[in-house]
Amino acid sequence: MKLIKSVSLENLVAQRNNVITLVEEARQTLLKAQALARTHKLGELAEWIGADRYDSKSVDLFKDNGMTRLSKCLDSKAWNHLMVESGLKSFMDTKARTDWSESIERGNFPELSVGAIKQTFIELHAKRYELLERGVINVFKGLSWDYKTNNPFMFGKKIILNRFGNFWYQNNFSVCTRMGDSLDDLVRVFSLLESKPEPDNRNGIYSQISSIKNSSVFDLEYFSIKVYMKGTGHVTFKRPDLIEKVNGIIAKHYPGALGFKREA
Repeated sequence: MKLIKSVSLENLVAQRNNVITLVEEARQTLLKAQALARTHKLGELAEWIGADRYDSKSVDLFKDNGMTRLSKCLDSKAWNHLMVESGLKSFMDTKARTDWSESIERGNFPELSVGAIKQTFIELHAKRYELLERGVINVFKGLSWDYKTNNPFMFGKKIILNRFGNFWYQNNFSVCTRMGDSLDDLVRVFSLLESKPEPDNRNGIYSQISSIKNSSVFDLEYFSIKVYMKGTGHVTFKRPDLIEKVNGIIAKHYPGALGFKREA
């Protein structure tokens, strides 16, 4: 089975290496020109065609670490490309996505090679459902049991989320980014349970609610949300069949929990 169907790993790594080889050849030419300019008192080429000294992501090929920085830049683009093409991002909860983005931003990833790619994505593929389910469990664990609507053993028809957001000028409401991310994790699970493509996270809960003005009620695909002045969000689910499947995930992580009833 091909690891990432739309990408030839061997070709990707080969072309990455070709780019580095060509840039290294260009770098050696630049260094020769730099030396010649210095010898004949023609100035420092690096002052004119070097990297932007104020840009932390820039690459200065006149410096000894220039090629190392360039390799990191190329590899970061490649790793993100592979993540998109693999489809594994659809299974990632908010934490996993954040961890991945931060690793790429900090350069905390192995040098691109066929072996490193296979090892990384085989490991991610093996725990894809674990990452998906973690989003559900984190929403469940984050519920406050101070509300009778929130069942401590399963999702019911409705959940109440504390600190969902804040009201401001002219009754406009802004949702807490963390709460939006949590509900996005649920929407992602609902979509995959229906074999639907993952929703575009650029149009997530935060974006959808922010685009609706002068309202405290938001009618979305899988649930409706009513927000109260104290900032709580009452989320009413529309699909009991999907909630039953999600409760199956909770039961998997907390065996026997669904057999209990809340005392009157």
